[in-house]
Amino acid sequence: MVRYVNISLPIGGRPSYSYSLEEGQKGDIGRIVFVSFMNKTRLGIIIESDVEIDCAPEKIKAILEETLYQFSVVFLDFLKTVAGYTLSDFGSVLRAGLPSDDFLENRAQKLYIQNPHYVGKKTEKRQKILESFLNESEKLFVEAIEIRSGVSRQVIKSFIQQGGLIEISESDSDLTEMIEYDAPEFSHLFPAQKKAVQAIDAIASEIPVLLNGVTGSGKTEVYFSQVATALKEEKQILILLPEIALTSQFIQRFQKRFGRLPSFWHSGVSSAQKRKTWKQIYAGEEKVLIGTRSALFLPFKNLGLIVVDEEHDGSYKQEDQFIYHARDMAVLRAKKEKAKIILASATPSFESLANVQEGRYKEVLLNERIQEAVLPKIELIDLKNYPPEKVDGQKGWLSPVLVQALEETFTKKQQALLFLNRRGYAPLMICQKCGYRAKCPNCDVHLVYHQGSKYDQLMCHHCGYQGKPPQKCPQCEEEESFVLCGPGIDRLAEEFQKRFPTQRFLVMSSETTSTSKQLENALKKVENKEVDCLVGTQILTKGHHFPGLTCVGIVDADMSLMGADFRASEKTLQILEQTSGRAGREDEKGYVYIQTYSPDHPVMQALLSGDKKTFIQTELEGRKLAEMPPYGSLIALIISAKNEKNLKEFCRQIHRQAPQHKDVLLFGPADASIRYLRGRYRKRFLIQSPRGLEGHRYVKQWLNAVKIPSAIQIKIDVNPYSFI
Repeated sequence: MVRYVNISLPIGGRPSYSYSLEEGQKGDIGRIVFVSFMNKTRLGIIIESDVEIDCAPEKIKAILEETLYQFSVVFLDFLKTVAGYTLSDFGSVLRAGLPSDDFLENRAQKLYIQNPHYVGKKTEKRQKILESFLNESEKLFVEAIEIRSGVSRQVIKSFIQQGGLIEISESDSDLTEMIEYDAPEFSHLFPAQKKAVQAIDAIASEIPVLLNGVTGSGKTEVYFSQVATALKEEKQILILLPEIALTSQFIQRFQKRFGRLPSFWHSGVSSAQKRKTWKQIYAGEEKVLIGTRSALFLPFKNLGLIVVDEEHDGSYKQEDQFIYHARDMAVLRAKKEKAKIILASATPSFESLANVQEGRYKEVLLNERIQEAVLPKIELIDLKNYPPEKVDGQKGWLSPVLVQALEETFTKKQQALLFLNRRGYAPLMICQKCGYRAKCPNCDVHLVYHQGSKYDQLMCHHCGYQGKPPQKCPQCEEEESFVLCGPGIDRLAEEFQKRFPTQRFLVMSSETTSTSKQLENALKKVENKEVDCLVGTQILTKGHHFPGLTCVGIVDADMSLMGADFRASEKTLQILEQTSGRAGREDEKGYVYIQTYSPDHPVMQALLSGDKKTFIQTELEGRKLAEMPPYGSLIALIISAKNEKNLKEFCRQIHRQAPQHKDVLLFGPADASIRYLRGRYRKRFLIQSPRGLEGHRYVKQWLNAVKIPSAIQIKIDVNPYSFI
């Protein structure tokens, strides 16, 4: 008798397709299989076994091959729950958990071992390369050597050519091995840290822990102690970081504590290394994985601990493919796996704080910095009273108060940081004669001017468009009429160079330090006192430790308060406090200067007084009255099309079909805040409902009754963080 199964494929559209089993095939639920689909061999996963078919048997294709890999019932349930909560089709979620179609093939890979007979010159960098191997027989990818040694890939390849390393070739199936870590006792902890560890130990594993500690309080060492405990229990550990760039300093601390480097999972890891890591995680051979949000969808065999570091960070929200928040899905996965989860932050999200207040989470506090370090002194600079002075006849952006503070810092041979969360040289180019503003042809946004050795371009930070600045205005045809408005970090760096020509500075942004290697090189320069001042964007705020940095200047503190985002105050508090936290982390006192036109704003006053608690409570009470997250639910429908007329007509049509519900409010359709993005016009509906799944049911009922033309795209964003 022929048996049939339903198989999900990692593609959008239908939830599953029926296939038949060949003789000897088991058809286990969760089994990863190869099937033929649209004349291609694809990976899929069996989600239902022994099903009835509703078509002629000869139309049903047979499974080509069952692999050795099978998702556990718990992991499969997690993926299904994620799809249900995010209102995504299961295939899109499966794409995150299932490798590419050729992922499970065994391939010959290039690895390298030490050459014991090498007699050539051993420079300092070559010695670092050799020391990156744990022993003479260890086999490493070039990528792993680069991460461990801190030496550039070019130097490594040169050393290979000189015979210092020997290339070997092995198939994927030979690459997995049990990885051992030290599990040290954490006797070096300070009293406050030990108290925090004891508090976490006393909390039941099924209750999420919010590790809420001020900047520099030693949160990492506290949760490292939990990593050691999980290792002793032979459990697997997942540590999530918000971005690749965070891993540089972090991995050095990890290696110091646990005797070796963990595995990594992020967009910068090669497909060959990912194949190896995926198999090791599946087999339970790799105990520790550090990764960005996508690491949450790996098939851990025995997951015992999840840590979400910088849990407040907006980078945990994925905005493309299927939309989800990794922090929230990490809590879900921990619940499914019966694993302990720690959410760590100096500026916790209001969602997590509300969960603490309502008893869903337990909070563990670290209110003081470790050793002798104290929190920095904060001063607000009212730009209405102390406006920036011109420099070399050009408009300046640094107040005289901040300039004087920088001078005093450099006199003491200390380091400074200037923060402006705006890339490029200037955010706007405008014609003085007619007011024309340079805009992106693909998006309804102004182009940002980038100037420097690498660029003389107008760029769109949304679609990537680049173009040369026009010689004359396209609207009035006036020549050389354009002026630049506002500062980006490159313009700020230019002003710094003019005011402090003898001081060394370094610009840090997602463009200059987009990889872990670039960030590591930048941090080494800071630690080695080769830099007097860092000038950068939000990348500087993410948990970095700068021992000699005592002065922080925040150039435009009001910028993130603009717009209609109900989280604007929360996000501003987080970014300003995180930036302030870079100052005075060791022996010397830190000072923070915040330039603002709104010194009386509650966010500014909360930072000045140090009384965050009152401000947060007031904000939460306001959200509760308005039934906004975290006390209510929001779901955004972003509808787009290339033809604006078709988009408007479709939105009118589905608005007429929207269900009526006494507890659900429907807003829209309205233009999205960027109404034209990447060549598509965009409209937005917003569904507000009580906390729970009422809004989910409303959206499902609504969209199930709507026929969506192929020219129309609908994105569903549950509890949106970005209103672009």
